[in-house]
Amino acid sequence: MPLQHMKTKAHKTYSNPYRISADETLENEGVDPTNEDAVFDFVRHASFDATAPACCSEGCIVEPDRTCPHGCPSVLLVNGLI
Repeated sequence: MPLQHMKTKAHKTYSNPYRISADETLENEGVDPTNEDAVFDFVRHASFDATAPACCSEGCIVEPDRTCPHGCPSVLLVNGLI
């Protein structure tokens, strides 16, 4: 008997329909979230520019310690870097 229940996809646990994961946000920015050097460079540039992408499906850009109008935090906040 196959284990059908093991084939279910992971569901988002966010109540905000605009919110996406930090990894997805980094990928949208062209950064491989598994590459520590690439993530470090991204964080350095975001800090220098004083802007960071929000974890938002609408592509919002925010200050590193803020949330977008849709209520999604910056990727730096989500990763605990601010």
